[in-house]
Amino acid sequence: SRANIESLNLKASLENELSVTKAKLLKSELKINSLESSIEAKTKENSELMIICDELIHKMDRKS
Repeated sequence: SRANIESLNLKASLENELSVTKAKLLKSELKINSLESSIEAKTKENSELMIICDELIHKMDRKS
């Protein structure tokens, strides 16, 4: 009887720990997705700024 109770307590504890670990994993995955989206946006912005800079440099070269 006591062994059964200890076994149930251990099982409940492990299930709780598993739930917490799954929640942490989900949180980490969401953060990774957010950071990946941010990187993509910054990369696109950087490319657009480089194009603008190239155009400005080209215009300045033509004026010289």
